[in-house]
Amino acid sequence: MRLALTAIALFGCLSNVACAADQELTLDVFIDKLGDATVAAKTHFTAKGWLLWNGNVGEHPDLAFRFIRRQFPKADIYGFTFQKDPVYRNATLGFKAHGFARLQGDGRFSLGEISPARLVTNHDRDWIFELHTERSVEGGTLDETMNLHLAPEAVDAKVINQDSPHAELVYFIPGPIPLAIPFFVSAICLGIAGILLLLLGLLMPRKKRPIPPSFPAGPDAKPLPR
Repeated sequence: MRLALTAIALFGCLSNVACAADQELTLDVFIDKLGDATVAAKTHFTAKGWLLWNGNVGEHPDLAFRFIRRQFPKADIYGFTFQKDPVYRNATLGFKAHGFARLQGDGRFSLGEISPARLVTNHDRDWIFELHTERSVEGGTLDETMNLHLAPEAVDAKVINQDSPHAELVYFIPGPIPLAIPFFVSAICLGIAGILLLLLGLLMPRKKRPIPPSFPAGPDAKPLPR
């Protein structure tokens, strides 16, 4: 799933449609160790922007939900939430997604292309991206801040292909050692030890058993019973 596509899709649901005004949107993405995500977006409208947006999208949350599902056909979207506050002219949209981060063949998780979003900073497992969009028809700008929070188990997170339009964020999730492995290793060690003992037994020289002395039979000797 493209990380930047998430931002674009949410802009489509929460932007000031046909309103020449600047707008800011904050996006938070929390990803667990399985690659599933919880996404939440929040924005604030001007008075005119609220009237236009509420008439086009705010009164039809089902349209926003279908729009997001069309943007991510390969992801399992569920837990959709949609809230609006007409007093402060705020809108909040959220959803959960299975398979937000894709497991690659080399064992890494990928969040897909981050372009055209720009990396601002990162600290440990927290990454911040920005996306700036100029609206050529309506005028005004759309500025989005994306706060990405990787799972606590994530390691070696980095952006690859930074100099290309297909830069993407990847990371590893170390897997636990299966319980069967220690027993398997122990069985191998015992088997090797048994083979070594067998070889030592075959190669070591054996001591000859002493032969008891034999005495000639006397005239009174009787044959041993059979």
